[in-house]
Amino acid sequence: IKGFKVKVNPRAFSTRYYNNLACGRLAFGAEKEPGFKGSATYKWSFRDSLGKNEFHYTTSQSDTLVFTKGGKFIVVHTVNNSDNCPTIYRDTIEVPDPPIAILATADTFACHGNDLLMEPLILNAKPPFKYYWTRPVSHASGDTLRQIQLRDIQVDTTLIVRITDGDGCIFYDTAKINHKPLP
Repeated sequence: IKGFKVKVNPRAFSTRYYNNLACGRLAFGAEKEPGFKGSATYKWSFRDSLGKNEFHYTTSQSDTLVFTKGGKFIVVHTVNNSDNCPTIYRDTIEVPDPPIAILATADTFACHGNDLLMEPLILNAKPPFKYYWTRPVSHASGDTLRQIQLRDIQVDTTLIVRITDGDGCIFYDTAKINHKPLP
């Protein structure tokens, strides 16, 4: 009868955290469990809600990721130790929609010589708001009012609004205003 010795290596475990921050940002990270042996390595894979399409990958212990839209996402996190005994975690996270401004749902038009009042619809943002309007074609900028009046429209123009909300988030929208000449 032969004898043999079996060595069982300890698995790597970590505690993960996810914190939704302002402006569509997510802070995430992992802390080693007490009694963790050796040095840790980390892998993070952020995927769509079906867990398929990877859109972000990092090997950092902690990081911050900016989302352009909210929703549910799958995070696959692997922590490994010096004994090469990894643990793979799959977490579902929910990220709120980031702030957005909507000047027009599509490009809009104005009849020749008419005035047009533009005011953005602001979603998922915290007041108070600061506005900065720009008309690149005419090189005009600087209005800081909530709405802008375009007077006596004679040509096509583009209008851009930059909004800063109470959390310091900065977001934009652009509207192309097509001039419709009189018949």
